[in-house]
Amino acid sequence: MEPCAAKSSNVAAKRFVLLALALNSACTLGPSERANNAYVALKKLEAKTETGINYRDYGKEMGETWFAVKGYLESPSANKEPEISQALAEVMRKYNFAAQLWTWNMESKRDFPKDAVCEKLDYRWKYRKENIEKELPDAIKPRESGGAMFKEYPPGSSPVDCIDYRAALQVAWSNASKELKKASAFFH
Repeated sequence: MEPCAAKSSNVAAKRFVLLALALNSACTLGPSERANNAYVALKKLEAKTETGINYRDYGKEMGETWFAVKGYLESPSANKEPEISQALAEVMRKYNFAAQLWTWNMESKRDFPKDAVCEKLDYRWKYRKENIEKELPDAIKPRESGGAMFKEYPPGSSPVDCIDYRAALQVAWSNASKELKKASAFFH
């Protein structure tokens, strides 16, 4: 083999190796920056729910978190990372349902002096119970078992089933944290 041909062959081989390494590293890159920002926003919200947050601040934090998550979900990166976008959207959905529970709790306090919705005592019982069963099946078990159900004993009446909103809210936040932990596999 002539010296020029050998040099040209070595250069081609080196280029091929560099190209292969570049392609391999491109395939193993982590999530996009927007996905990471959305994940961090969800982690911040999780930390705030774990340490205590009031109703007004929760709404503000939800807005900021949704801004980051929505920014990611509407970006081209989300289409390229369908598993990540589905995971983050599911976590956000769980936090949104928690916000709905808290809103229902605030509405019920005006009409019923408990942090609960009760069968026969509240006209919203059926609708809210069906939604909680669908979105938060873990809450439809007794409080003593980690759920949100309890019995109310109105004077002169038989016991009625009730759902404790505060307990359901804790179940919702716990479920959101579990989903976020699953999503964390994409970020470590």
